[in-house]
Amino acid sequence: MPDTELDITSLLARISQLEERQNIVSKYMVGLKRQFDGMTEALQQIEPLREQVSELQQRFDQLPTFSNCLDDVQTPNGVAESVSVDDAETVKQFFERVEQQQRQELVASTESVVHPAEVEVNAETTEADKDEEIDAVVEEQNPTAFNDEEFKTERIMWLLNRIYVAEEESHETPISAEEFLERCKQGERDFTEIYLAGVNLSGKSLNNGLNLSGANLRGAKLCEVNLSSANLSEANLSKAKLHKAKLESANLGKAKLIQTDLSSANLGYADLSGANLSKANISKAILSRVNLTEANLSRANLSGANLSQQANLKRADFSNANLSNANLLGANLEEANLQGINLQQALCNAATIFPAGFDPVEAGAYLIAPNVSLIKANLASVDLSNAKVNLSGANLQRANLTKANLTNARLIQANLSGANLSEAILSGELTPANLSSANLTKTTLSGNFTAVDLSSTNLQNTQLLQGNFSGANLSGVNLVGVNLQYMNLSGAILSGANLCGAILAGVNLSGANLASVDLRGANLERANLEKANLKGANISGAILTNAKLSGAIMPDGTTHE
Repeated sequence: MPDTELDITSLLARISQLEERQNIVSKYMVGLKRQFDGMTEALQQIEPLREQVSELQQRFDQLPTFSNCLDDVQTPNGVAESVSVDDAETVKQFFERVEQQQRQELVASTESVVHPAEVEVNAETTEADKDEEIDAVVEEQNPTAFNDEEFKTERIMWLLNRIYVAEEESHETPISAEEFLERCKQGERDFTEIYLAGVNLSGKSLNNGLNLSGANLRGAKLCEVNLSSANLSEANLSKAKLHKAKLESANLGKAKLIQTDLSSANLGYADLSGANLSKANISKAILSRVNLTEANLSRANLSGANLSQQANLKRADFSNANLSNANLLGANLEEANLQGINLQQALCNAATIFPAGFDPVEAGAYLIAPNVSLIKANLASVDLSNAKVNLSGANLQRANLTKANLTNARLIQANLSGANLSEAILSGELTPANLSSANLTKTTLSGNFTAVDLSSTNLQNTQLLQGNFSGANLSGVNLVGVNLQYMNLSGAILSGANLCGAILAGVNLSGANLASVDLRGANLERANLEKANLKGANISGAILTNAKLSGAIMPDGTTHE
């Protein structure tokens, strides 16, 4: 093969290599340009990070540049040119110089070998057309490449991680727990910007009203610590352990609580406005009347948390947060970001304010209101004692209310038949609710149960406190050995019930239906049985000392004088 043809083949191969390299460099240039433009736009759209855009840019300027990841570029005269990335425009200019240089090399090579007529260059190709061609080549060559959104997200996270790493690399010596506690003991209260990262203060009761604003408590162990009314505004508590901590009325405005453990902590009345609680564990925490205005709770775990009693959650970011089984009765979530939120079995009522157009029931929450249908609902361990709950006429058939606290709840004419109320507290207005066949094992019953239907229930291990059961239907119930002394059971229906060994001293059973009741060994001392029906009842061994029996129908069918 002639030397000229070899030279042409070699140059064509070189041209192909340069074109491939140009496409790769162009890909990075376009990607970086889109990334920086998109990152600025994204940060400006995210309200909680708006104030940090400037700080992020300043810190990024000080970080290792992207050009360090590439080989030094040779200038036309052979001298290596070192490139520094100050901002998006500098990066863009740098890659434009690289592209321009490679185009010059390409033109020079082709002009020396290929006839001008054989190579047509469209000088009027627009920049937009080039971008589209580059995108097409990149898409074809690398189908797994990041899209714009992924590219921007990854770059933002990288920047944030670099900032956090820089903070972690602080060489400041932390103050020991002993020194800090001694200073507290001496009466010192102002610890502004103190460095207590990693310190162990678990279980300590600190002076009320301590000023720890701006303090660095990153990774500190503060389980069960008492920091009620403390000023922790703008403090860094990221990754700190605050399990069961007492933080009532504390000021945590704009504090950093990223990945912090606040499970079962008491944050009632606390100010957390503008705080960053992303990925924090706040499960089963008390947050009643808390102020979380514009707080960042993205990906936080608030399962089982109590956010009732007018908790202020306006404009908070709950994106992808877990609020399953949370109590939101009376909470204000106006203009909050609820994208991707988990509200399965959370509680809300008519007083709960959600963003316009948001349907909590459709999202899996339970609406607590009169006449609602909550058949088979899982309400285990819910605490409704301070919510003035009104479930009158509600259908709670076969609902799970194990260990639920229903103190002062209004359950007038509610249907609780077949419900599981084991170990629950049922104290309030239940006239005339239906509790037939309900599981009342170790349940505490008190309040107004007038005309309530408790037929076929097992009350053997039930705690029956002072209450009004007049006219109640207790037919067929198991009350073996139960203490019912001084209860009002006038007019109650107890036919077929088992009251063997029950304590009925001083009980009002006037006019009650006790037909065929098993009262063997029962204590009826001083009980009022006037006009009661005891026909067919078994009263062998029963104590009837000083009992009132006038007008009562005795077991043999005779009427007592």
